[in-house]
Amino acid sequence: MLPVLADVRYEFAQAFLETHSYPVPQPIIEHPHKTRTTGQFTSPYSEWRNQYRGGHTTPADALLAKYSHTPCLILALHAQIAGKSYRQAAADNGHSANTFKKHMKRAARLLHEAYAD
Repeated sequence: MLPVLADVRYEFAQAFLETHSYPVPQPIIEHPHKTRTTGQFTSPYSEWRNQYRGGHTTPADALLAKYSHTPCLILALHAQIAGKSYRQAAADNGHSANTFKKHMKRAARLLHEAYAD
């Protein structure tokens, strides 16, 4: 029974494809920051770091002042500014790497948006 059912499904699919033509789907997300040589992903949020190292610290200082009441985010902002990985930053501050990762991502996004303005 199963081989017959598989044959019927195949024939139906062939008949269906003959009457319908769909464009080949394009990938939704492209990763232009993925290096071809190593295969490691580079964050698109790191462009602000060049501006910060160049002496333009006003947006970062404004974020630190704005989120001074949020301890985890302040630690993540300092870690992002220092260029630490989320695992290293979590270990330095006594947090779990699994939970501190979201704070690091949010800090990177906030810094990126602050320097984009």
